[in-house]
This record gives sequence, C-alpha cells and structure tokens, in this order.
Amino acid sequence: MRGVATLALWVGVACDAARAHAPQSPQVPTDAALPPALSEGSAVTDAMRTLRAEMDELGRTPASQVRDAKVSVRRVAFDLLFHGAGAPADAQAAAVAGLRLHGLRGDVDALVEASSAGRRPEDARATEAIVRFAKGAAHGMARAPDCTRPEAALSPLMAPLTEAASHAASRGGAAWTTAWPGIAELGAAGAAAARGAGPGTEAGVSPAPAAALAEIEAIDPGVLPAEMRSLASDLRNRWTAEARQATETLSTGAAATNDASGAAEVLAARNADARRMMSLPAWIDAVGAARAASRAPFAAAARQWLAALRDPARAPAARTSMAAFEADLRALQPGSLELRLRRGDQRARDACAGRADEVLREVDARRTAWAQAWGDGRGKPAASVAAIRSARTLEALDAADRAAGSAAAERSLSAWGGFAASADGWRIHPKALRGHAALAAEALGARDDAGLDAALAGLDRDLPLAMLAGQLTRTLADWLPTRPGLGPRLAAVADGPDADAWLGPQRTDLMLLSRLAIEEGRAAARRDARLEAQLRGASQEVAWRVLERAGAGMARVRDLRDAERQADARAAATRTPR
Repeated sequence: MRGVATLALWVGVACDAARAHAPQSPQVPTDAALPPALSEGSAVTDAMRTLRAEMDELGRTPASQVRDAKVSVRRVAFDLLFHGAGAPADAQAAAVAGLRLHGLRGDVDALVEASSAGRRPEDARATEAIVRFAKGAAHGMARAPDCTRPEAALSPLMAPLTEAASHAASRGGAAWTTAWPGIAELGAAGAAAARGAGPGTEAGVSPAPAAALAEIEAIDPGVLPAEMRSLASDLRNRWTAEARQATETLSTGAAATNDASGAAEVLAARNADARRMMSLPAWIDAVGAARAASRAPFAAAARQWLAALRDPARAPAARTSMAAFEADLRALQPGSLELRLRRGDQRARDACAGRADEVLREVDARRTAWAQAWGDGRGKPAASVAAIRSARTLEALDAADRAAGSAAAERSLSAWGGFAASADGWRIHPKALRGHAALAAEALGARDDAGLDAALAGLDRDLPLAMLAGQLTRTLADWLPTRPGLGPRLAAVADGPDADAWLGPQRTDLMLLSRLAIEEGRAAARRDARLEAQLRGASQEVAWRVLERAGAGMARVRDLRDAERQADARAAATRTPR
C-alpha cells in the first residue's frame, strides 16, 4: 500500500486535471422510446380495460349521486389513458395522470361513500363538492388533453374532488398547495440538496475567444522542466500568432461563415494545447507517484510530445496521446471510498465486503501497471482499461453502500407530482445491491475479470434508480409528511409544475420514468423477464439524465463507465486481427 504522502500528491494532481477538463455529460439517448412490446399490451391498456368493465357494471346499478361520482372518476381516468396510450415517449404526462387516478379509484369510492353516509357538516360539504365534480365530469374530459401538460384541462375538472377530500380531512375545503414544490418549500435540508444539484460543465466546451487567447499568451515556459523550456517558448509564439489571427477573424462578426468556423476550431485546439502543455509537470508527478521508476521515461516522452507538436506531420499523433493520457488521469483520481479506505475508515472497509485489503492491493497494482505503460508516451489501452475498471469498481461500491438504504424509497413519493410508481416500485432490494457490490469487490481482488464484468453490470442496472429514489425522498423529506391522505395524491394527478418548481424542467423525463416504472411492475407481475429487462434498461438511461439535476452524486460513476468504454475502444482499435 502506498504512503499517505504519495496519495496526497496523486490526489492534488488528479484534482488539477479534473478542474482543467470537466466531466462529460451523460452518454444517453435523447430520443428514448418505449419498448415496442407495450403496443401489444401494457399497464395503460390493462387499466382502460378494467375501467370500461367497471363503468359497464356501475351502469347496471340504480342511479344515485354515489354511482354518478364513481362513474365520473373512471371516465376521466379512461380519457386520460385513451389519449395518452399512443403518445410518444416524451409526452407521458397524460398517461401517468390516468394511471395515478386509476390507482386511486378505490380510495375515491371510499371517500364518496363515507361522505354520503356521514353526519358531520364536513361530510355534507364534501358531498356537495363531489356532486359538482360528478356533474362536471359526467362525460369525462370535454376535450382531448395535451399529453405533455394535461393539467390545463384536468385541474378545473378535478378541483371539486380535491376539495371534497379536503373537507373529509377537516381542512375546511382549503386547497392543497402544489404537488410540485419550489426550492423554498422543501425545508432546510431539501433546499440545500436542491441548490447543490445541477449539471456540470460539459467536456470540450471552449472558453470565450478572449479568454482562450489570454490562456495561450499566459504560457510560462519557466515552470516546465529545463529541457522543455525552449520548445515551450517556440510553441507559445506559434500558438499565440495563430490564436490572435483566429480571434481577429471571429471579431469581424461573420459568425456563420466557414472562415469563422475554422477560426473557432483553431482557437479551441490551441487553447487545449496550451492547457495540456502547462499540465505536463503535474502529469509527470502523477506518473512518478504511481511508479517512481516511470517518472524519468515519462518525462522524456513528454518532451517528445512537445517536439512533435512543432511538426505538422507528427502533431496529430502527439495530441491524440496527450488527450488519452489526460482522460486516463482524470478517471484515475482517487474517489471518496479510496481515500477513506487508506485512512482505515471502517464504513469504507465494510463497503468492500471484507475484501478491503485485496481491493486496495489490486487498485495499486493496476495503477502501477498503467504508469509503467505510459513510460514511452504511447501507453497501452489494455492497461488503461484495467486501471479505470478498478477505479470504477470503487466508485460503484461507494454508491451501492449509500444506495442500499434507499431501496424502494420511490414508493413513498405518491404525493409528489414528479413521480408515480407501481405498488412494487422498482423491485430493488438492499440485499441485491450489497450482493452485487460484494461480488464486485471479490472479483476485483481475485483478478476475475468475467466475474467483475457481471457484478458491475448488475450495479449499472440498479444503481441509477436506487440513487435517484434515495435523493428524491431525502430532498422531499420535510415536505412529504405535510401531505398525508387522499387530497395530496389527487392534487398530484391534476397538478403541473410552476416555473420555479424543483425538477420542473425535468418533467418530461420524470413522466417517462414513471411510466416505465409502472410498466416494469406489470411485467414483473406477469413474469415477463424479457420485457422487464427492456424496461429496466430504458429506466436506467432516463434516470441518468434526471440524476444530473437531482444532485444524487452519481456523475463520477457514470463518467468512469464512459471512460472505460472509451479506453476499451482504443484497445480494440490496436488489437491485431487474427
């Protein structure tokens, strides 16, 4: 195990690299679709069939206010589902509202019956509101709802029913506050979590032209090793001249011309060159910290990179190598679990399921092999893949330890407008998460790549959803208890987010995630393993997008997964065909 001083050096170098090049945005499709199998049968069509049968049965009973109210609830739910059934993946709000109301119909029936039979003044007022609802919804929805924002047509229709629930709860008919709270309504802990959420800067985003030029002009060859300084001075002069010319081109206002496009590319490329050149001392320190014997060879290779950057024929290969090293270094910075393991933290050791020492030894061994591989300045993609996979495993173990206590938390969110789940939720059990984590730790320590791949696949499938459910319930922990009973759940059916609602901009993904969760519960109940797996895969990808805004601390898990895939692609490109 390496000493604390070496680790501290590595952490400092890696953090500098991370700040210089922000994490990438999640690599997920922006046009996610519902599995085609749902067109043959789904929770939506099942609910429509049930509602139609119940309406037919109620129609054969004597007319009464109670019957009319029950029928009206079912007609509204049916209309929402009818119009939402064929909607695309990015327009699931109507279908989710219909599924919510379908799930509440038994509670609404109980409200209607209790109010009709009650003797309290509140019961009489509730009954009067129910009559108004039944009259207004006697024919269901008067017009087809907007499947992305059904509340425009739905809220006025549902308002009397929500009012009735308020009377029954002895709230005097007071309207429930929004089902989509703003940050100010979340309580201290929730507001702090919400304010800390949000996407980072995307990788490769170029600074403004003036800032890019200033960074190039600020190159200081004096901070580089002596043998690199003359090369650095020459490159600074060349790059400064190119950057000034590009800046002048961009300042002419011809932003849409080919000249301007080319100038922007030149400026971004020279800015990246400058950043990487000034990072070389830290890169050399990082390699030396991982393997002392590799420091001198890597420093010589770094000088060759600079020399190659002066030669148009050799520069592209040098830039490719430098970019690959930079990506590796960013991925291999020690995460929270590694730092705590090296301090002897018992919770961290427990997260490794009794394999902490073996895990750390393997992490060090893979990092050492990575540093040795980069001694010639070209690296070996296979060594990069192995080292990144060990870092990814540690990050996944840490996330699994945090997420295990949040499993099934999504079932408590029914009063919030942003999520609806089946009664069984996502069926993620804490023991399953800990089991995948234990297998991953064991496989890493034993150098069992096949076992590690399988364990990481299980964590990849469940972690985004478990982490999201946990973060949502933690952020809403002070707000949800203020919304007990049927009224808030009815408000969640009919309400939409205001402009300042927490996660309101993510409504499209949240509604799609809700639909997928409900459909997954149905597939599980029907033992349709294939459809269940398809739905879980789709849910996982949508969850990545929401996690960015919800602040659930999953960005590094995602980034390491993507970094490993990129390194593996480099490895595949270098393999010799048989």
